Amino acid sequence: MSSRSLSSVVLTGLAVAATALASLPPAAAQRSSGFDADERAALLAGELVRRDQSHREAGRMIYGGASWQPVVVDWTRYLEEPVDPHLYDVAVSDGGVITIAGEYGLILRSADHGKTWVSVHRGEASIFDIAMRPDGTGYAVGQNGLVMTSSDGGNTWRDLPTGSEAVLLGVWSAPDGHVIVAGMRETLESRDGGATWKRRTDGDFATAWYSALAAPANGGLVLVGHTGRIVRIDS
Repeated sequence: MSSRSLSSVVLTGLAVAATALASLPPAAAQRSSGFDADERAALLAGELVRRDQSHREAGRMIYGGASWQPVVVDWTRYLEEPVDPHLYDVAVSDGGVITIAGEYGLILRSADHGKTWVSVHRGEASIFDIAMRPDGTGYAVGQNGLVMTSSDGGNTWRDLPTGSEAVLLGVWSAPDGHVIVAGMRETLESRDGGATWKRRTDGDFATAWYSALAAPANGGLVLVGHTGRIVRIDS
């Protein structure tokens, strides 16, 4: 991979990526064809709005965002501690199944637009990003070098040893088995679906923080991170 080109546009001082990310909610919302045409969009996750002393709300946006309906989650069903966990990411499948992830290794899924939830994973490390593909393959990353994968659309998860102890913040994968994981002073790459990993040491991957990844239609992979960093690599 060292022969691959790295065109790095480090926009220190021109915090383009940081400004754009700061203007968004803490988690991403992804459109799903499983919702009605009038509903269009998805779940709000992240720092949730307090409703009372024992619950917080996640919201489902309807009518193009003109109004919101609360989705109340009784967290005592999923956690032993009487706490409201931080939620860090959300994905919506083509079939409308919502998957959310956050503190305490939580991964919850809902097949009825957030009316009911099923816990499919608990752990010690927080999960900061999940990436689900239409073929049912998914990856999740988080604290202490955590990388997990699912081959059944997110119903079950298993750990992938990486040898990393870093805080991992973003993940991207392709059907050919190529996986990139980004985090704090750590970027990992696999060419076999996560069976083996290598650290990216080109550019500033070993010293900078990267937190989100996306694949443009014209190829390559774009990573964004702290102090306005925007990096494009060949995928």
